[in-house]
Amino acid sequence: MSTTTPDIIEQLHATLADNDGLGELLARSLEKARERAEAGLDPDLRDALDWPGDLDSYQQYLEDFLFLPCPWVSTPNAFRKAPLHQIALG
Repeated sequence: MSTTTPDIIEQLHATLADNDGLGELLARSLEKARERAEAGLDPDLRDALDWPGDLDSYQQYLEDFLFLPCPWVSTPNAFRKAPLHQIALG
């Protein structure tokens, strides 16, 4: 049986709840990743990617990632940043 999106998010919340300080470490890691991206990546690449900056946006990032179309789809707009509701699935 596969794990569904809510199960994965519930597991994340349970893991964070069971490990004191892990949520804070994750949040700091997200902030540091965003800062490094802003300082070191090509601006076009950086702007094409999502950079969650806190636990709520990380959860949304994970949920969105699980529903992305196959990453090997190659069209002129394959890597254009668009809200999830605008991506045609299936």
